[in-house]
Amino acid sequence: EEGYAFNPVASILKISNDFRYTVPSFTEHGDYRKYIEQFPENDSPEVFGLHPNADLTYCVKEATSLFRTLGETQPKGGGGDGDVSR
Repeated sequence: EEGYAFNPVASILKISNDFRYTVPSFTEHGDYRKYIEQFPENDSPEVFGLHPNADLTYCVKEATSLFRTLGETQPKGGGGDGDVSR
C-alpha cells in the first residue's frame, strides 16, 4: 500500500549518474566527504516521496513570490512635480 506519499515502483525521472541514496557506514571522515561530493546537483522530488510535478509547483511559487517582491520595491510616485521618480 502506497499510503499518502508518492512512492512509485519505478522512478519517473532519472537520477544523475544513477546515484543511489544510501546510508554509508564509513569509519573515516574523508570517505564521507567523497560520498557527499557524488550527490546530484539537484535532488529529484521523488527522493522525498513527492511527484516530479512538485518541483514545478515549487519553482512557479518561487518565481511568483520574486516578481511580487520586485513589484513592491518599485517607486510609488507621489512627487507631484511631474519629474521621474528615482
